[in-house]
Amino acid sequence: FPEATIQRGILEKKLKHIFTETDSLPLSISKHGIRVWTKWENSSMLALSEAKFVPHHPNEFRSVLKDFSENFPKVNPMCETVINLKKEGDIREGVKSKIKFPFPLSDRLMIHWQYTHLDEDQDEHLVMFSEDGNDELLKEFHGEDEKK
Repeated sequence: FPEATIQRGILEKKLKHIFTETDSLPLSISKHGIRVWTKWENSSMLALSEAKFVPHHPNEFRSVLKDFSENFPKVNPMCETVINLKKEGDIREGVKSKIKFPFPLSDRLMIHWQYTHLDEDQDEHLVMFSEDGNDELLKEFHGEDEKK
């Protein structure tokens, strides 16, 4: 999957560069060891988050990140489901997530690529989600009943 490998490399490079810019980005959330920044590139919004849960060691979350699709709905009450759609080697996996919002907001269905890179550096783990290049996933897995 050479295209997926290239896409993953581009995303990782972009993410690492954006982390060097966090001092100049608007901080959306900052509490309990979690910080979230937002950055706009043309009409695309990038959300960048960092979680530093002290006293927990990052490897305590490794199994949660490894099986993210199974574990995320268990820890986030807004997430109804995360379904694994298709895998492209060890590079990326197509996933469909259904997020429940309170009335009057509509629920959100997200179909995107998930790039999981455990042990990026020693004790550092990276999970990236991207809708870039997900046209194939949308054609194959976005049902007519979901488009309403």
